[in-house]
Amino acid sequence: MSGSGSARRHWWLERITSAALIPLSVWLICALGSQSLSDRTHFEQWVGQTDTAIWLGLFFLASLYHAKLGLEVIVDDYVSDPAWNRATHRIAQLVLLLSLAAALAGLLHFLT
Repeated sequence: MSGSGSARRHWWLERITSAALIPLSVWLICALGSQSLSDRTHFEQWVGQTDTAIWLGLFFLASLYHAKLGLEVIVDDYVSDPAWNRATHRIAQLVLLLSLAAALAGLLHFLT
């Protein structure tokens, strides 16, 4: 990150995503605790509900974006070589983007 404006924006985004993850995590814990997900059929029915899929999608989006922000800080703090720094950022972004795509594709699979 370069410039204090970028650092300030990054700091705020970390706080916003962490604040969003509080109610989303509480919802997920309560939802999982209240469901009888002992077999695949019950799980598929639960995830296949539109409201459940939306909340899970928001949870995945917020948690993976928050992870991206955290990984950027870690990489910037511990990878001093500029070429390795850029490469590590790109790899982390790719892995997180693929993770989000897989999570959303899984949700879409259960909705159809």
